[in-house]
Amino acid sequence: MINAPVTIHSVLLQPGLGVVYDPLTAVYHPTETVSLGLVFDKLAPLWLECPVAAGQTAVQLADTMRQTVVPLLTGRTLDDFRALSAELDGLQETIVVERELPLPAAVENPPAFVSRRGFLRGNDPVRPPRPEPVLEREVVKRPLSPPIRLTASLLLLEAFAAARRQPVAAFLMEAYGLAGGKTAVSILINLPQTELAIAPTALQQHVAAIGTTSRSVEELGKQGKELQKYARQLVEWLKAYGDYVPALHLNTRGGIGKAFNNSSGLSFGLLFGIGMAAAPHIIRFEDPVWLDSQAAQLAEMSKLCDYARRRRTKVELIAQAWVDSLADVHTFIEKKAAHMLHLSLTKLGSVDALLAAVAACRAAGVGVLLSDGAWVWGENGRFAHLLAHIALAAQPDLVTLTATPAGDAGLSLLHNEMQRVLQMGHEVSRA
Repeated sequence: MINAPVTIHSVLLQPGLGVVYDPLTAVYHPTETVSLGLVFDKLAPLWLECPVAAGQTAVQLADTMRQTVVPLLTGRTLDDFRALSAELDGLQETIVVERELPLPAAVENPPAFVSRRGFLRGNDPVRPPRPEPVLEREVVKRPLSPPIRLTASLLLLEAFAAARRQPVAAFLMEAYGLAGGKTAVSILINLPQTELAIAPTALQQHVAAIGTTSRSVEELGKQGKELQKYARQLVEWLKAYGDYVPALHLNTRGGIGKAFNNSSGLSFGLLFGIGMAAAPHIIRFEDPVWLDSQAAQLAEMSKLCDYARRRRTKVELIAQAWVDSLADVHTFIEKKAAHMLHLSLTKLGSVDALLAAVAACRAAGVGVLLSDGAWVWGENGRFAHLLAHIALAAQPDLVTLTATPAGDAGLSLLHNEMQRVLQMGHEVSRA
């Protein structure tokens, strides 16, 4: 516990460089970042990178953080993490929204015109050039972006745990009254078809789900034949492990719906067929459809889930598309639009919101897949460390690391940290 109160002496901002992972293309892109640093009176300084959003500069991001996060945290005492997190989630930024005002029809499409002199010379009528658009500017307030809130939230989480000389997982369990778990959370790893042979022998002990991500209809094949082929290949490969029967996880990012023009019956036919071929494995499809609005997505996913319930199949559906906030989590639960929700730290924006989302899923009997989301690659090890602690405290069904290069797909990063924390807990209990 704290011997004396710890205070945030100052908050520092430093523009920098980083690399972010785009899960849609599986490509790493260079980006600008802003390092957020907390300087304490009794702890070593802590820093964490915040990526710059598309269309924004590091200078703009730093200005936003200087106007919002810096005043909130400067001089604050680390006494109540949940209260300070709530204040952080309540912060708003001021932005200027520009709208182009519609022009009158006569101005937007003026009639062609020719002068008398031009007419006498035989010139053709010429349409006047379109005038410059008239812009309306409005100053509005909106919640801080998830990356800003997440960066500050994770820094505070580390600071509070350090101030109390506790592992992050232990601090979270104490702060939120969570029971935690005595074993590591099961891990999902994503292995492309070309990398099945390099899967580690640790699979049987620590991995409860294996899968891949398809990024185009072409990769799925005509009527999903390539996806079916991959599922059968994965099942055959896993037979070498004897009694090891992990769940299979196929993320098509809406590809199944596109392959069948979003016909619910045809889409479910493919899901059901692959489910039969994958037996005895449970098979989960993440975002089999990805429609243009949340309302349409909810309606289609609800329909597919209803089909699965009626057929009593082992096929389960996971939703990540349009699950961007705590409110979205409640909406998907209410509409029964998924068997499991993929909760991303990057999307939800704060530890407080994430734990509330996990609790809501637990209360409704909906499964939880927890991930870090795409983040700054240079901080990947740091995020794996924090994600492991959060997973041990929150106890989702599965945890996965998305922003990682090929290799063991994040298995060692997550597994090793969870085992270290559990070992420390055993040592404390024996003392």
